[in-house]
Amino acid sequence: MELKTIVSELVNDETLHDQLGYLSARWADEKEHEDFRDYENAMKSTIEAHDGVTFIKGTKRPFGAHVIVKEQKLAVFMNKKNGYYNLKCKLV
Repeated sequence: MELKTIVSELVNDETLHDQLGYLSARWADEKEHEDFRDYENAMKSTIEAHDGVTFIKGTKRPFGAHVIVKEQKLAVFMNKKNGYYNLKCKLV
């Protein structure tokens, strides 16, 4: 599968979008009380459900993760705009 196809699948995955949106909002409220590693573990399992995607680490700002797809390092992250969360992806 090509890089472009895998990236498209990531940013259009409703399960990933919903989970990262939920985790992002929760982290904003609970960051003083919860361990970010728990959030990374939750992200990792959903992200690595995609063939050819390897989780590297979670990121707090912007909320999301660094991943490797086809030997390219990418950032997958939530972008809040006008009260809505959008899933974005860019080269790192």
